[in-house]
Amino acid sequence: MPQLSERGTLIIPVERAALAFLRESLALGELGLVPKAEHHFTVFGFSIGKHIHKARGVLGAWLDAEAEKWDWGFTLGRQCFHLRQPAPRALDTVVVRIEAKIAEFFARAEAEARARGVSAELVAALAAPPPPHITLYTSDPEGKAGIGLNRVADLEAAIARGKAGDAGGLQAWEVAAEVILGR
Repeated sequence: MPQLSERGTLIIPVERAALAFLRESLALGELGLVPKAEHHFTVFGFSIGKHIHKARGVLGAWLDAEAEKWDWGFTLGRQCFHLRQPAPRALDTVVVRIEAKIAEFFARAEAEARARGVSAELVAALAAPPPPHITLYTSDPEGKAGIGLNRVADLEAAIARGKAGDAGGLQAWEVAAEVILGR
């Protein structure tokens, strides 16, 4: 059952069978990628987890109970992105957008956080859910490293940087779904 980690994060494991289209490797031009070693979608990443960790005594049990009964089903979308992170360690990944009830979970958690009087930082963070996605491939040869997308605005900014050729931060480019999903 999904529960908060010690660090206040919450990830939902994805069975490899749900990603049967994955290949042993993926080439995007000169770039070689391998499948992620484990697949999941992130509900609470590290940036929000640090706020949740601080409020664990007030909100932790409620979040765990809510996460346990929540419908974490998902549907693969048709939007795929190549992400490039220049620092702190250069990394490329490929993600697929999914349909999942992450925004609804955030809205319930935000309302509960407000009702319990937790920090303004946590309430603000709960107002901005991440874009539902699964990292499929990574340039990390061990298949472990991914790139965090903490808010929808982060992905939108990365797409804008990719279009502008601005390598000063995270960049993203849409990749044809057929190239990634094979369908």
